[in-house]
Amino acid sequence: YPAVCTSCGADTTLPFKPSHDRLGYCLSCFRARLQRTHSAGTDKTVRDPEEGTGEITIDTFDTATAFPGMTLRDTMRRAIASMGISTPTAIQEATIPVLLAGRDVVGQARTGSGKTLAFAIPLVERCDPSVRGVQALVLLPTRELAIQVAHVTEVLAAHRRLKVTLLYGGRSLEPERRALAENPQVVIGTPGRTLDHLRQGSLSLRSLHLFVLDEAD
Repeated sequence: YPAVCTSCGADTTLPFKPSHDRLGYCLSCFRARLQRTHSAGTDKTVRDPEEGTGEITIDTFDTATAFPGMTLRDTMRRAIASMGISTPTAIQEATIPVLLAGRDVVGQARTGSGKTLAFAIPLVERCDPSVRGVQALVLLPTRELAIQVAHVTEVLAAHRRLKVTLLYGGRSLEPERRALAENPQVVIGTPGRTLDHLRQGSLSLRSLHLFVLDEAD
């Protein structure tokens, strides 16, 4: 969903519809909040390094209630809860357990039903951060969609120390080559730019075992 970051006011996208009781943040502000939360342990009040001795109050995340009934790591429940989400949508409830079991899925649901998390959660759960190399590939038809999916996936992946690389046209290949040289576990991209890297040898799919074709129609 298009949104405005509660912290810095920048335009961003969220995997849920923002409201007065479900605040949203851009990726940079979200990561900063997570860092302060981890540094603070279980305390609700932590020091803000930009304010010297000032203090800010942040929310604590109830990981125990995030997606109950699903077999997920605590880190994943923490990531889901930090998004302000606790209950899966219909598409998420139907597909996540099946994907976690390693089975193929074709899912159809209306816009805004949570399809991105439906595949991103099991994708991140099944990637191994100790293995260097692309284990998951997500293809999307447009760069706008690729950027949105990458933002959501990066939030989840950060909790497992997985690297995510975004590939799309209209910009230089070189920064993407450097990112791919660092052996990310997850690649999200548009078909044309992904094929460019495959043809040039900068992208290897030898370790691939997860593939998502988003917006397949």
